[in-house]
Amino acid sequence: MRPWMGLFLMVILGACSSLPKPGSGLVEESGMGEGSEWVRRAVEVEGDAWSKAERVEMRFSGEWRRIVERLQPGLVDTGFRKRSVEVYEPGKGRVTQTHVGPMGTKVVTRTGREVEVVYNGVREGDAVKRASAALVADAYCLFGFGASWLQERGRDFRVVGRRSVAGEDCVLVEAVVRPGFGESKEDWVIAWIGEETRRVQRVQLTLFGLESTAMADVDVVRSAFRAGPKGTEWAGRYVEHVQRPLLVKAHEWALEAIEVE
Repeated sequence: MRPWMGLFLMVILGACSSLPKPGSGLVEESGMGEGSEWVRRAVEVEGDAWSKAERVEMRFSGEWRRIVERLQPGLVDTGFRKRSVEVYEPGKGRVTQTHVGPMGTKVVTRTGREVEVVYNGVREGDAVKRASAALVADAYCLFGFGASWLQERGRDFRVVGRRSVAGEDCVLVEAVVRPGFGESKEDWVIAWIGEETRRVQRVQLTLFGLESTAMADVDVVRSAFRAGPKGTEWAGRYVEHVQRPLLVKAHEWALEAIEVE
């Protein structure tokens, strides 16, 4: 069997997601004001770093699943994305990600809606690779900063259901993000906020920033929370699944160190 045929069968026969799809319009309940309040409570718990910090440096390491490498090689870019040092400067609207892997170093600088990608010292001009890097840089702001980033960038918060993850009952708060991740005009996010801990335990998001991911949505479960500098709190472990068009584990990574100024 040819490799592409095997991947096609995986998509056709893959398990169906049981999670609600962000932006689907199908909701179990609606509460605009209540949704904003749940996000505000989560911001208080994590210390509102996106609003208050001048500079945050995170060091990550992780592993990708082979099937995702084959389905989205440009987005995953595993030749370079094994370890990273990521610097976030919210007040300047700038993210600098230095990725390292078996093929060398990749540096992504995302400032506002502009992006620069440099592979082993050579600036990348390919539009798809640049758009992929922009999408990753924006999404990692949500993954790392959680409710703090979502409060700043999200709109139209509403409660769309209640479910549990990691043994905790959660309130599901949906929001629209404009502009969206990467080159997208808008994307949708569902934040799972623990009823007891008030933490963002899980985030779901659409990926309209690339033509190849426009029909997809993913989720990231955040866990192993730790106290950080200046009254902040951070997730120490992240597990990502593609939910649609097929359900498959994509990526697992860990926070190794953090500095907050």
